[in-house]
Amino acid sequence: MPNYKVRHPRTLVTTLVILVAVMFAVSLSVAIPSQAADENTATPNANENLATAQRSADEAKSLYWAASARLLQKENDPFTALALALEANRIPNPPDQAVRALEDIAYAPGPRKILAKNPNEPFYSAYWKATYNPDGKMIVAANEYDHNLHLFDAISGREIRQFEGHQLTIFAVAFSPDGSKIVSSSSDTCTGCDYEGSGRELILWDVQSGKQIWKLDEQKMPGGFYNPVFSPDGDRILTNDSIFDQSFNHLIEWSVKDGKEIKRFGGGDNFSNIRKSVFSPDGSQILARIGDNDLILWDANTTNEIKRFNDVYQSVSLAIFSPDGNSILVSDMLGQIKVLDIHTGEMKVNFYTTGAIDNMVFNPDGDRFYASTSDGKVVLLDANTGDTLQNIQATTDVLAFSPDRRHFVVDSSDLVLWDIMAGDELQQFIGNSKLIQNVAFRPDGRRVASISITQEVKLWDVDTGAMLYQLVKPSNQSGSMNVVFSPDGKILASTDTNGFIALWDVYTGKKIRSLDTRADLFIFSPDGQSLLSAGGNNELILWDVATGRETRHYINESAETGWLSIQFSPDGHLILSITTKSDTALWDVATGKTLRHLPRYNTQFSPDGHTVLYEDGSNNLIFTDAITGRETNRISGSNFAIGNWGITILSNVVFSPNGRQILINANDDLSVWDIATRQIIRHFGTYGRPAVFSPDGHMILTTDSEVYSDNGYLLSGGSDLVLLRVDSPDELIQWTLANRAVGTLTCDQRAYYGITPMCSADEASTGTPPATLPFITSIPSPTLTPTATTDLNRTTATTTPTVTPPLPSLTPTANQATLTVQADMTAASIATQDVLQYMTVTAIALTPSLNFDDKALIGIGSHHDVLNPPNWKVWHYQGTVGEIVTIKITADPATSASIGLRDTSFYLNGPNGLVLEYVNDFDLNHRADAILSDYRLPATGIYTIEVHSAGLNTGGYTMTIESYGVKSSAAVTATQAVDRTLTQESAEPTLKAIEHERLAQQTLTLMPSATP
Repeated sequence: MPNYKVRHPRTLVTTLVILVAVMFAVSLSVAIPSQAADENTATPNANENLATAQRSADEAKSLYWAASARLLQKENDPFTALALALEANRIPNPPDQAVRALEDIAYAPGPRKILAKNPNEPFYSAYWKATYNPDGKMIVAANEYDHNLHLFDAISGREIRQFEGHQLTIFAVAFSPDGSKIVSSSSDTCTGCDYEGSGRELILWDVQSGKQIWKLDEQKMPGGFYNPVFSPDGDRILTNDSIFDQSFNHLIEWSVKDGKEIKRFGGGDNFSNIRKSVFSPDGSQILARIGDNDLILWDANTTNEIKRFNDVYQSVSLAIFSPDGNSILVSDMLGQIKVLDIHTGEMKVNFYTTGAIDNMVFNPDGDRFYASTSDGKVVLLDANTGDTLQNIQATTDVLAFSPDRRHFVVDSSDLVLWDIMAGDELQQFIGNSKLIQNVAFRPDGRRVASISITQEVKLWDVDTGAMLYQLVKPSNQSGSMNVVFSPDGKILASTDTNGFIALWDVYTGKKIRSLDTRADLFIFSPDGQSLLSAGGNNELILWDVATGRETRHYINESAETGWLSIQFSPDGHLILSITTKSDTALWDVATGKTLRHLPRYNTQFSPDGHTVLYEDGSNNLIFTDAITGRETNRISGSNFAIGNWGITILSNVVFSPNGRQILINANDDLSVWDIATRQIIRHFGTYGRPAVFSPDGHMILTTDSEVYSDNGYLLSGGSDLVLLRVDSPDELIQWTLANRAVGTLTCDQRAYYGITPMCSADEASTGTPPATLPFITSIPSPTLTPTATTDLNRTTATTTPTVTPPLPSLTPTANQATLTVQADMTAASIATQDVLQYMTVTAIALTPSLNFDDKALIGIGSHHDVLNPPNWKVWHYQGTVGEIVTIKITADPATSASIGLRDTSFYLNGPNGLVLEYVNDFDLNHRADAILSDYRLPATGIYTIEVHSAGLNTGGYTMTIESYGVKSSAAVTATQAVDRTLTQESAEPTLKAIEHERLAQQTLTLMPSATP
């Protein structure tokens, strides 16, 4: 560790307190006429100083816990990461970095409930078996140390009942297709396996009563009962017998009604080592593993062999049918997966994963499937292309996927329920055949409508994600089409198959009437009595909704024939229209006259009608007064990164219902901005267009991906709709507590991270941590403004041993005001010592390593480099504790030599190598915001900035570092930075604590004498 010469902050505190003690002794013997007046103000000032010093300490610790939580999340410890992230947000008005850390960790796919704890067995972990019932509302599970089945409520995690009757270890369970029965088999030596041992018991259970229906033992089947599965009709159960005795090698079919044997498949040398089997979706065929590398397909009715798939893999692990029964999905022990045609045996697609496959399941539509691997990952793969669509680090063995593919159960010694979808994704609406062109919420927020690029119109239920009606089937026509709900939510307007505007009854799905016009766009008036359409012949037409008759024409005098947008003002008196060449016109509804033209883009009214927003053609969003046209605010286009082929496309700009936020989709990057502060408050990442707020502003409806043309221009969004959360910090905390499995910090962890309350001696001896304190962020604390004071001259301080000075003593006869100030001063000193100790420990922990090259420092400003995948660039930046930095990374415009960087990762590492912030797999060409905005550095030292490329494209980029608050020079050396910790540019939390302790102490000099 480098031997830096550090001027310790406590030196100044020591000097100050001694000086104050002398001044206090003098003040006790001198009567000052103004003391009576000062007595009334001394205590409030001391309280304010104390509160500000304590706030500084709290913020410093919050930032440390947030950074530690991110590191734990990266190291695959989501339970502890979430616990630390919540601790970082316990203080009122937590720092933005703490809130962002909690968002990233809580909203990532991860643990939702802990269903059952591991039995207390020394040296061993329980090995669980589990499966869902068909509707996904219950989970049945068993572990190797318990001979009972456990039935859990999958929503609440509550255990419903136990099934008692097995005498041996349960190693396989399955629900009947109707969910009314459970079959389970047990063995005497199955430890962490799927077929070893003697499978000596097979029991059928009634789910409702928990009682046995029948039980088979080894006398009925000497070879045993392995891998039981129900037939799709629920009338039969299929098992295989022992793989150790060549005289067996059968699949046996049993009657669910009475447990009697129905028929056998196989037998003999040609069927050696029959393993797991599965029914086809229609129940007509059975697919089974034979030995290590073969599959066999049987006719389920005749037991005749249909086909063999020889040498599929050297070591087949799993094989399942696709939902349509036309393909099979086969995996091996090395992480390879094949899709085979069931009729020809030909391979359709070949996949490669990072570990052996433990489990696989298709989505209901069969075009995607999930696979869990032995290295603790869950991947969503495209069955047609082999592309990886989602990658989740589960860190444990996946036992079962829920029927809706939203959750899975994992065995991490404890039985844990995980989310597959991110926590900010409330719902997915899957089933559109083509790309989504437009979406709309019903005013009550309970329904959404979508229209595809081929005019396919569907109505969806928000709560379940189910499609309620398909109003218009896909056609060969395409174009810029719309779906709009009436203000009362009873009518939906769309285009029909002939291109005319159709009005639909939302509750029945039946067409009310068609309007005799072919329009590109249409909207309802605020009162719902009229509908405005924009179409050919440069016309805007106003229609009476009740009769379907035309009531007014608005003629566009320009040569334009296309329309991009039309909008009513909130009072319905004005119309705002934008043509395909961005001619923006403001119309008077009553007279039909054009009031003025605005040659702008993305023009729209704010919800209250007081503001008109437009984009000026350079990606600047301009907010203007609707009456005067005067600019009132703007969000600079420099915040939006350059996209493919050197362009930026603001494909979505939408006001929130309250008008205080704005939703922006710049290229494929979706984010919500606070208009007043011009700062990002939620960043969602890659989603498609269109995107709209829900009526209450708490949700966003968008599509799952973006689609680009060959020349890089944005075409449209994806085919699936996604519903996203928009939470305040308090709502985020409450959602996390209600929907995430949060780990309990042990006594050692609480001591290590400095989290109070600490464990008592009794708690530490048993390892039981104290009860968690309640959250108080729902009661915002007042913003504390430090009192203006004369700066302390820290540059003359010298290094001396750290001494905690005794506080000046007061005589017992002091009046109440004096005693109050003494108490406040004591508390302020304790708070100051706490924060100084914390900052000192942090500074030691985050000292740069011996291998650091101080010549590689970069400073404030812009720095250019070129990445040649799969390489990365490491930058070194000298940071000061409390410094506020913003880091932006922008790709160079594409050239013939490069097409721009894609799938890039960014890491900010603290001086000790701790990962403070990271953004994985982002597209530099599509960033809508800074990589890191207004980030407060937690310590003084050398920070490492890494920019990685995943290996897809090559190109140049520019990294810009902006600094606020404490930095005054573009670059400083490590030694200079340490020396400056006692100057005016020192650590903000430490500076506040020292100055406000001094203020608390100085109040004593203004106190009245203890003697009247």
